[in-house]
Amino acid sequence: MKKLTLILGLVFCSHILAEVELIDASVLKKRIENPDNNLILLDVRTVKEYQSGHIKDSINIPHAQLIQNINLLDQYRDQPIVVFCRSGRRAQLVIDTLIENKFNQIVDLEGDILAWKTSGFPVVQ
Repeated sequence: MKKLTLILGLVFCSHILAEVELIDASVLKKRIENPDNNLILLDVRTVKEYQSGHIKDSINIPHAQLIQNINLLDQYRDQPIVVFCRSGRRAQLVIDTLIENKFNQIVDLEGDILAWKTSGFPVVQ
């Protein structure tokens, strides 16, 4: 029985991992610079954090608000959604909620906004 549980657990976990694309800041920058990009840049930090500096053209919906009302993203259901926060914890909560609600084009920014800034990429206020 333990083997069956383990196998089912591995199958379930690999299914979840397959739904999220992990990219680094340099890949995201290249995709943003592509004029044909249809990325939704979703910054899930607080409004105050967002106002202190954010990626150009990103939208800000704090993670707690999104988790309570994921329907705020329904209009973006068929587009790739790049989710990020300051360091990853809040973004992961939102990503889990997106998966649970059958969003299928989820992109996780590795290192989040900290990695973006560390890479020397611009932020706007």
